[in-house]
Amino acid sequence: MLRLCAASILLVCAGTLCFGEASGLTLFSRLTVNQTHIAFSYAGDIWVVGRSGGEARRLTTSPAEENFPVFSPDGSQLAFSRQVGGNWDVYVMPAAGGEARRLTYDPHPDLVHGWTPDGQSILFDSNVNLVPQLYTIKLDAVQPSLLPLPKAIVGSFSPDGKRIAYEPMGGVGDWRFYRGGSKGQIWLATLIDGAVEKLPQADYNDDQPVWVGDKIYFISDRTGAYNLYSYDLRAKQTKQLTSYVQHGIRWMMAGAGVIVFVRDGHIHLYDPHNNQTQVLDVRVTPDTSELKSRIVNAARTIESASLSSNGDRIVFGTRGEALLFDPQTGDSKNLSQTAGVAERYPALSPDGQSLAYFSDESGEYQLHVRPLRNESPVRKIPVEERPSFYRELTWSPDSKKLAFTDKRLALWYADVERGVARRVDTSTYSYQEAWFPNWSPDSRWLTYSRHLHNRMRTVYIYDVQSGQSHQITDGHTHAAITRLRSRRQVSLLHFQSQCRHQRIWLGRAERRSRPAVSVTQGSCRNPPGWSTDSQSPRRP
Repeated sequence: MLRLCAASILLVCAGTLCFGEASGLTLFSRLTVNQTHIAFSYAGDIWVVGRSGGEARRLTTSPAEENFPVFSPDGSQLAFSRQVGGNWDVYVMPAAGGEARRLTYDPHPDLVHGWTPDGQSILFDSNVNLVPQLYTIKLDAVQPSLLPLPKAIVGSFSPDGKRIAYEPMGGVGDWRFYRGGSKGQIWLATLIDGAVEKLPQADYNDDQPVWVGDKIYFISDRTGAYNLYSYDLRAKQTKQLTSYVQHGIRWMMAGAGVIVFVRDGHIHLYDPHNNQTQVLDVRVTPDTSELKSRIVNAARTIESASLSSNGDRIVFGTRGEALLFDPQTGDSKNLSQTAGVAERYPALSPDGQSLAYFSDESGEYQLHVRPLRNESPVRKIPVEERPSFYRELTWSPDSKKLAFTDKRLALWYADVERGVARRVDTSTYSYQEAWFPNWSPDSRWLTYSRHLHNRMRTVYIYDVQSGQSHQITDGHTHAAITRLRSRRQVSLLHFQSQCRHQRIWLGRAERRSRPAVSVTQGSCRNPPGWSTDSQSPRRP
């Protein structure tokens, strides 16, 4: 039902953006370099530009997405991966441009990483056997050949082709400062006998190895941000080549005696002979038809949905706008109408008077509360000095407070009338994810669940008046998704728990009442002001 209703929502996207006039910050993806040019992926196509920078020229023009470009050793050909029908396959084309020829036809993603030193075969990874492994395929072959490595993600051959530097696990991702068991490592394998030499490893990630002469170049986050390093195979020593602090290197590749990498929206060229790095001025002029104003089906990009208090309206967050939808009539209304500004996770107040959402109008996300019944200005509530990304926006029943969470593992609540936000609690577990905030019927108490040091979800209750949180469950059994409800003047706290049935009082009642909470094996801690007297549970 919801899918059918949402499918009729239409949204006008009025944002436009001008390209090609300035070099600016550009979302360059993977790249490669030969004797004269640099090829890179941008906006789903492969582009090429001279090694000194300048205006880039697009090599591919198909409607499919292309990425993972790698020049052949002599620089005459370009291998890359193209996604058609949701699957990536290996293609090759002349480096100067021309028709691309498909080499692989496997239904699993085939991602290009390099060439054999003789330039006759292309190196790529695929998970045909349900685990990533490295393969080569000759330019005139039909079937690829599997390298004798049990698991490998990216790789680079030695100049003589007898050894390969590769990653057995890990790789650059969006999880900064990851230090778990799958962190990036670089191994050197001899293909004839399978002998493995491991580069020195500690509490950091080493990624994207490329073999150049008697050195292995790679990026590492051992100083925090990803920087360029080299490992001397003869001296057995590692050397740091760049010293970026805030924005590290995202992608890198070597070729024709130099190394190119993407950092902070620019392409850089590093020369190992003089240890100098040059920032290139690269300009691209892509097809901007997708940025023109047009009417689109917003149901395809719905990010969030929430019901009004009586269930007669639905507010959708989609394409950075807040849309109010009437399931009975099929009518929709854009409540925000802010082209170029993103509104996230809109929520209607219980009294139907206001709409709350997170907006990046100021350049950073703030909490906005928009009146719906009058022309009053939008109330803008800054959350913290260093804003984050926020979600789980939850109104209190009196429509005066809002609870929400951030990506820094914190739970917040905002007083709408005072226009201030306050941190309620912070988790110590990096995979906290949802907090499941929920308000009591009188809007005084806020329940939620967070992980303890033992990683067990535990229910807490926060008193807005005193500003204190109290642990409710014992912390030895998993408990989550709290709900505070009112039934016959009884405040009932419900939550999900993985344990046997044990009943215990929490809440307020006048006389006889059903038990408020069901948990298992263990005690329930009660905040000050809550009684556990089974004869006359009450709260002052």
